Amino acid sequence: MKVSVIGAGKVGAESAFLLAQEPKVSKIVLVDILKDLAMGEALDIEYSMGKNGGIRVYSGDYHATEGSDVIVVCAGLARKPGMAREDLLGKNEKILKTIIDSTLKLSPSAFYLIVTNPVDLLTFKAVELGISRTKVAGVGTYHDTLRLQSILKKHGFAGSKSIILGVHGEGAYIIREKIDDKLLKAVKEEVDTAGPTILKLKKATFYGIAVAVRDTFRALSGGKIVASVVLDGEYGLSGAALGVVCNFKNLTLDSVDEVELGEAKESFFSSAKKQSTFLS
Repeated sequence: MKVSVIGAGKVGAESAFLLAQEPKVSKIVLVDILKDLAMGEALDIEYSMGKNGGIRVYSGDYHATEGSDVIVVCAGLARKPGMAREDLLGKNEKILKTIIDSTLKLSPSAFYLIVTNPVDLLTFKAVELGISRTKVAGVGTYHDTLRLQSILKKHGFAGSKSIILGVHGEGAYIIREKIDDKLLKAVKEEVDTAGPTILKLKKATFYGIAVAVRDTFRALSGGKIVASVVLDGEYGLSGAALGVVCNFKNLTLDSVDEVELGEAKESFFSSAKKQSTFLS
């Protein structure tokens, strides 16, 4: 499989590094306006493969992405301490448009993984810009789910099946363990503040996002995972991109599991309503 990663910063480079270790991947192309950065990251990744070095990792312009099976969109302005993800919409939407205009004709069957924030809104915009809703997904709420499961593990709930749906950073918690209210409140607070805390300490967060990219990539060929997709009647909603439980097959969204929301119902639908204010 050929994967193109657009944006060779910390998130793009780490995502490319993890994807380079996937058996199904034969080529990775890194594209960035900083050409030397993209070339350096590509060489660094390729030279790390050692005896597993059958994969080609290289950099190039948009023409080098031709024939991609998956395109990972990491380019854009990053969130700074104190910023809301939605603050990035205007400028990052323009960057997304350039990426889609430059790649879609070259790889008309590619699946687009959206990483750039605001990830849910940009997933919706990608469909407006011409990508089929079955060929694009955002990784935000799966990243939130990774944080939730990591925190629950610290509290003795290893192997948790709990997930976060809705909007990245403000999601609806589907808790599948018996947790008392005090602990649940503490867990939610730690998840909600994880991103801002990391941004304050090191100015960026990229390891968890890269794992989310890798895991979602694995699911695309045939698997189930939380991902942000544009809804088309699921949960009675249309015209919004929300994190839901998705079934993928052959690099295509196959269906959405409308899992029981329970106590998370109100927060799930309120996140959809809030998103509509940014899209109107």
